[in-house]
Amino acid sequence: PLGEFLPVEYYMSAIFSIFAALSMLPLIHFSAADANGPILRRGLLCEIGAGRFFVARIASGAMFIFLVLTMLFPSSIIMHLSGDMLGGVYVSSFAALLSAMLLTALVFSTLALAIAVWAPSERTALWFGFFFAVCMAGLCGALVPEGTLPETAAMIGKWLPLRASMRMLSSSLFNYSHGVFFRDAAKSLGFTAILLLLGFWGLKRRERRV
Repeated sequence: PLGEFLPVEYYMSAIFSIFAALSMLPLIHFSAADANGPILRRGLLCEIGAGRFFVARIASGAMFIFLVLTMLFPSSIIMHLSGDMLGGVYVSSFAALLSAMLLTALVFSTLALAIAVWAPSERTALWFGFFFAVCMAGLCGALVPEGTLPETAAMIGKWLPLRASMRMLSSSLFNYSHGVFFRDAAKSLGFTAILLLLGFWGLKRRERRV
């Protein structure tokens, strides 16, 4: 009832995915404030276009979220050392873990900027980001066991970034499978591509208003 992994494994990936999602909040706060305030206008006056602002925010946001996820390294080492006690036989991949962390950081960074540039105000953006992160956690099985969710909710959760992040982290840490990992990596890349377009469109829309 707790998903495809043992509870301790399932919820370890869930906790770190939630940390990554909640790490969007400071990014949303600063990006919304800058996009609504003098930072963007000053950049335009100095001939620093929206494109450079966009790339800088995506890159810095991804770096911030990646640093949050680096706690996975000591946690995974502890889990593997205590595998015998927990009754787990783990098949992991460091390259897959690193890729999962990078993809998770990138998708949530792009989501944070998309929310920041489309929300009408800084306060609205921050609250929307918070409630969206909580809703994702609920629908993706991070707050309650996936097996107890209604079928419709579970189906929606499978197409949210948090679910792909949870599955990538679980697969790379505990039960690595090429097929499962690359399927969820492809989902994360798809989410990122859509959010990049949405975020850049929203930023160019703000640029025209300045």
